[in-house]
Amino acid sequence: MKDFKIGAPVPLKGNFVFIDAELANRQEDICQIGAIVVHDGIIVDIICEFVKPFGEFNNHKYCRDKHGITPEMVAGSPNFREVWDNKFDRYNDYIFVAHNAKNADIPWILKNLRIYGKEIRLRFYCTLRLAKLYLYETLHVLPDRELSREAICKALGFPIEKSHDALSDAKDCFRIFCYIDEHRGDDLPQPEIYDGNFVRCERKPDPYKEKYGDRKFSMKEIAATISRNDESDADFFQKRVVVSGKFERFKTREELAEEIYKRGAIKVLKSVSKKTDLLFLGSDYGAEKLNEAQKLNEEGAHIRIIYDEALLYRMLEDNAAVEENK
Repeated sequence: MKDFKIGAPVPLKGNFVFIDAELANRQEDICQIGAIVVHDGIIVDIICEFVKPFGEFNNHKYCRDKHGITPEMVAGSPNFREVWDNKFDRYNDYIFVAHNAKNADIPWILKNLRIYGKEIRLRFYCTLRLAKLYLYETLHVLPDRELSREAICKALGFPIEKSHDALSDAKDCFRIFCYIDEHRGDDLPQPEIYDGNFVRCERKPDPYKEKYGDRKFSMKEIAATISRNDESDADFFQKRVVVSGKFERFKTREELAEEIYKRGAIKVLKSVSKKTDLLFLGSDYGAEKLNEAQKLNEEGAHIRIIYDEALLYRMLEDNAAVEENK
C-alpha cells in the first residue's frame, strides 16, 4: 500500500491498531508513538504523537542516537496517559500489532500507563513471531533467519520510509502483517493477551550514568577503565568487535563491551568496517550492521559473524577476564 490515508480500504477483516513506540531512556519511558488504525477493512485513524516522557532523556544518547528525538522536541507535549486517553482509549478492544510486541511495544505501553495510574489489558499479534512462523519456516520467503523489521521489509520489497520513526515503523508493521494475512494459507493463531500484572514498573538506576556522569557515552571511556588479559591465543585478543541487539545475560551492550575489553579486545565499536574482526548479533539486532558486514565480506573482508548467543557466552567463559585495576 503506497498511500496511507483515513478512509482508504485495506485487505483486512477485523479491527486492528498497528503501533510503534520510541523510547527516551533506559527506563523505557515513551517519547513518541505512532499507529495505523483499521476498522472492518478501512483505515479510520492515523496517529503520530510526541510524548513528554515521565523521566529525563538518557544523557549519553542511548535512545536519541536511534530516533533523533530531543528533549526540546517534546517539551510542550502531553504525557503518555494524556495521549492514550485522547487518542487510543477508544481502541482498547482492538487487536494491537507490533514488531517484537511481547518484549517491547506492548509492555512499554502498559508500563507507561501504569506509571500514571491507568491499568488496561491488550490483545496483540507480534509480526516478528508471525514472520518466523510463516515467512521463514512455512513460506520460505526470507533468505535467512533475519527477522528485524527492516530485513523483512527488504525481503518482501516494501519501502522503508524512516527507521525508528514511530509512524513509519507502524506502517512497516502493517505491510508485513497484511502480507502474512494474505499468504498464510490457514488461520492465524489467537492473539496473545498482556495486562499490567506482568509489567515491572520499578525505576532502576542507570549504572553507566552513575559511572560516567553526564558525559556522552563513549566506548573509549569504557576501554580506559578496563585492564586486558595478555593471552595471544584468546578469541578476543587484539580484535575489533561490534555487538548489536540484546543479550540475555547483559542488561546493556555497554556491560557486554566491558567483558569483551577485559578479554583483550583492542576496540569495541558501534559500527562495522573492513577492519572489524567479530560481529556478535543478539536478539532484535540491527539489520544495517549485518548487511554491511556481509557486503564487506563479499568484497574481501574477513568479518566473523556470530548469530549464536550461546556461542558468545562460551567464548567469554573460555577466555578468562582479568580484574579491573583498583
